[in-house]
Formats: sequence, structure tokens, C-alpha cells
Amino acid sequence: MAPISPTPSPLLAAKLRRHLPPPDFYESATRQHWFKRKQIRVQVNASGVDTTGFFDEVAVTLGRNLPVLKDVLERVRWAQQKEYASTTIHLDKRPEQEVCAITAFCQQLYEFSFVAKRFHNRPQNNIRLIVQTAPAIRRFFDGEWLEWYALMSCLQYAKQRKKSFSCARNLDIKLQNDESSELDVFLLIDGNQPICIECKTGEFRQTSTNT
Repeated sequence: MAPISPTPSPLLAAKLRRHLPPPDFYESATRQHWFKRKQIRVQVNASGVDTTGFFDEVAVTLGRNLPVLKDVLERVRWAQQKEYASTTIHLDKRPEQEVCAITAFCQQLYEFSFVAKRFHNRPQNNIRLIVQTAPAIRRFFDGEWLEWYALMSCLQYAKQRKKSFSCARNLDIKLQNDESSELDVFLLIDGNQPICIECKTGEFRQTSTNT
């Protein structure tokens, strides 16, 4: 079994952050021209790719180690949805490797202010997290973390292949027939190759027959 990395290696999110283009890039002539050719009206949410709040780093950690960290994610989300003040992560009966990864992740959540406080109860072998109530943090645990992970994965794809790119998250579009939609993650490679990703977390039921 490969070692579980509690943080991106080698600091993937931090490195990719330096390669994000400035906000005016998302209004670039290349991107505008591509949508115009497709006769699609578009509204860009520049804050959707704002990496100043460490959303990208926490999302990459989650995405890389989801089988191990899923319990932390679901417990925090459940506590927020039920308006509970805290949640407890039980560490007993877990392999030492998983305990180390979960402990490091909980510390990361605290250091980046994704939880208000973190208490490691060693005698009872658990970690108690005091949850945050900020709307942005709630949205992150409620599913936006997957959008961030998809975005950072796309940026890694473009960077490794030395491609020019334009990226966006929560992109609102309107088609010729006035049908509106939202693209969770959008990447335009070399000005002509679009990548659109829809992100779903939890239980998903198909509600539309449109493709």
C-alpha cells in the first residue's frame, strides 16, 4: 500500500496557485472570441478562482486522500447542516497510517481557519472539531471542495503539458435559445479546446434526460 500523504506532494496547490492568471485574463479576447463563435453569452465569476483563502490546498488534500478523509468531511458537513457546534472524529480501530493522515488534515483545517478550534483527546483517542459558520466554509464542505479539486487537477494537466489556458468556476452561460446553465469548472486549452466538468457529491439522482 502506498504511503498516504496528508498534504499535496510536492505542495501541488501552492505551486499551481502561482500559475493562475490575473483576474483580467478571464475577460481575455481569446475567451470572449471562443464563446462568441459558439453564440454563447457568458458571465464570469472571477472570485470562483480566488485562491487567497486556501480552498485549493484543502480541496487537493481531500481529493488525493478521500477514502481516508471522507469521514472528516462528512462529519463536518453533517454538523454544519444540523447547526451543531462541533463534531468528533474517532481514531480508534484505525491503522496508524490513517490516524496520522486524519490528524494532519484536522490540523490543516484549523491552521487555515476551516474549523474554529481543534482538540485532540489522546486518552479517548479522538479529535473534536469546532465547526465554522462562515457561508464560504459551509459551501466548501457542502460540495464546492470537489469543484476546487477539479479546477486544480485541470490546471495541473495544462501546466504539465505547457499549455496556455483560461479557467473559470461557476461560469453562467446562456445559449441561443435563451436556455441558461452553469458550468462548475471550465477550462479553455490553447484557445480552442474546451473542458467542462460537472461536479456532484453525495447521493446523485439523474433529474434530467437532457445530454
